[in-house]
Amino acid sequence: MPTTRARPRPPDGLRVATAAAGALAAEVARLLVPLACAGCDAWDVTLCRRCRSALGPPRRLDGAAPALPDGLPVWGLGVYREELRRTVLAWKLGGRRDLDPVLSAALAGVVDAWLDAGGWSGTTSVGRAPVEEVWVVPAPSRVGRALRGRPSVTGLADAVARRLAERGTPSRVVTALASRGRSTHHVGGGSGRATGPGPGRGRHARVVPLLEMAVRGIVLVDDVLTTGETLARCRSAVARAGGEVLGAVVLAAAGSPGGPSRMPSRPRVD
Repeated sequence: MPTTRARPRPPDGLRVATAAAGALAAEVARLLVPLACAGCDAWDVTLCRRCRSALGPPRRLDGAAPALPDGLPVWGLGVYREELRRTVLAWKLGGRRDLDPVLSAALAGVVDAWLDAGGWSGTTSVGRAPVEEVWVVPAPSRVGRALRGRPSVTGLADAVARRLAERGTPSRVVTALASRGRSTHHVGGGSGRATGPGPGRGRHARVVPLLEMAVRGIVLVDDVLTTGETLARCRSAVARAGGEVLGAVVLAAAGSPGGPSRMPSRPRVD
């Protein structure tokens, strides 16, 4: 019977030298590409204390989006401007993956605020059937976003589902929606909140359900709330699949809650 010889363990000195070389390489890389605050460029910090304070306090943001269906609660960190806007852009367009844990922790706070305000308790009723598990569904992104190496909204959805579970609501992330082609019809809906020409009309990617969602409670997740068209299309797709959207979580809203929607000076890039 053949014997198997264990690989010899490298000498302690070699292991120490290898670890030291790795640490040195990491330090050299940090010096060549210095870390700066995503919000204000302060030296040697992912996000400084002052800019972290711009990630909140969590609040309802649905009043900022004219195309949202009435009654759809949307919670997030605040208005898309100044430090919050720069932080989101650094994460979304600037390759700052070191912001992932920062934004995940901030979204956990958003979930806490929503639930503490009475979002729902444990088991939610959709129609007449009890829902014992909530699906956290990322808003679908264009294919080009992944090809350009931009972060997926799925990472944000993971943070939301994790916090819901920690708060006693069984949850999981499900990729249940996708974008398909383009459509010209208006789907804003809701008591004339998006009547006449304006941001609620135009050409949009259709959102289609990938799964049946009968008696499922759905929480939508997106990065930036602009007019609300994306979430409106998502809600419509969920309804066609038999589910019910309980609400949505975003990082920021382009307009001030209670006032007219204000688009950021830089166009949204998916």
